[in-house]
Amino acid sequence: MKDQAFLSGLAEAIGRGVLAAIDVAYVPVKQPEQVIQKEEPKMKQADAEKVIVYLQTVWKAAKSTDEQKEIGRLADEVRVAAGMKKINC
Repeated sequence: MKDQAFLSGLAEAIGRGVLAAIDVAYVPVKQPEQVIQKEEPKMKQADAEKVIVYLQTVWKAAKSTDEQKEIGRLADEVRVAAGMKKINC
């Protein structure tokens, strides 16, 4: 019952049933065209670059390869948030 598409379909079915019961023709409502908006980056590139510089310093001080991998992953997440490409795949 939380699904909006289900509720809309249910409401339409009830409406059609009522109209049929009172002998009124059903005229579907024209659905508005969906506008697809391009998602804007969540972070400015300049801010992302500052965070990445810091993460590079931390990466160099890391005590294990696992730490370095995690720091690289975090740097990529920052890049993605700024609309940049990942480099640590």
